[in-house]
Amino acid sequence: MIHLKDVNNWLKTLEIKFDHYYIGFLDKKKDKSLGVYNLKRDNRLIMAIGGIENSSYNAKKISLLVHYNYASDETEEVANQLFEDIMNSKPKKIGEHKVYFIGMLNNEAIDVGRDDKGICEYVIEFEIYYKREKED
Repeated sequence: MIHLKDVNNWLKTLEIKFDHYYIGFLDKKKDKSLGVYNLKRDNRLIMAIGGIENSSYNAKKISLLVHYNYASDETEEVANQLFEDIMNSKPKKIGEHKVYFIGMLNNEAIDVGRDDKGICEYVIEFEIYYKREKED
């Protein structure tokens, strides 16, 4: 199984960089942060006919929170660049699993407004389809 830590480590290798990366929460909501979360909707089990032993792949559903700064245009630009980086990436592995492909769940980063301190935020949702068995 791919874990959030694996996804977080992979995101750090992409072109767009953040000052802070968090898994499951944003600690004190520092500027220029990226939060990595499990996507909580539509998280159905992928299973082939004949049971789990006949299922060769799985999907990890991810939600990212881009918590950047007060400038809405700059935050939008960073969020959309990250979206493009993820959409165009072709990682061979994430963690210990071979990646088949990454599917974006929206056509762009989603503006979710500002937090209680006025920092602009965007959400990016995607799925990572990967081989169930670990690769060496």
